[in-house]
Amino acid sequence: FLGYGGWQEIDVHALPHGGAPLSARVAVAYGLDIGQPLGPRPPGTAVVVSDPTGDLPQAAREGERVRALLGESRKVTLLNDARARKPAVIDALRGAELFHFAGHGVFHPDAPWEGGLLLAGSRLLPGDVLALAEAPRVVVLSGCETGRAPARSGVDMSLAYAFLASGAETVVATNRPVADTLAAAMSEALYETVATTEWEPVAALQRAQERVRAAAPESDWASYRVLVR
Repeated sequence: FLGYGGWQEIDVHALPHGGAPLSARVAVAYGLDIGQPLGPRPPGTAVVVSDPTGDLPQAAREGERVRALLGESRKVTLLNDARARKPAVIDALRGAELFHFAGHGVFHPDAPWEGGLLLAGSRLLPGDVLALAEAPRVVVLSGCETGRAPARSGVDMSLAYAFLASGAETVVATNRPVADTLAAAMSEALYETVATTEWEPVAALQRAQERVRAAAPESDWASYRVLVR
């Protein structure tokens, strides 16, 4: 789905279709239409950043669980608490195939370039991401409003868009604030089969949303979406 302007605020994947959300019947990805991926990159290393600000216990546990799941098929670097400073994170991202962030996201509707991920003592901004030589192939931003862009005409900048512009193939991000418990549940469900060769982020998020919706129908499972180039 190519959504611009006000359509960026619409959860197309959650619209009703035949008595169920659309995503229960078909996988929905939100595209930017900025060209093909840079080419296949085999599974290799993963970077997990969790609770850099030290005030999200659930995010810290999420990071440990994600590291364990990814560790079945990849070499994983975990940066948490004070270790998750901007220079260390940027250095770890070089050559990484997958990046998972569990922590605070910040969104400024009038200054999207100032939004980003809260790290230890600083922020990872869209400009930092655009300066990467090559972004990880898969990026999961498990924090508040990490995929949100201003609902203005055309396509404005967001952190998720910056990763796609820098070479990422898929970015899983959120369009609203999310509860820590929801973030942890979505991440665990997302990576449930990550060690298999059939794992693919778009289909994996579809399955994760269905699993979380069934277990906690009152949760804002629809706040998560997958963005592609």
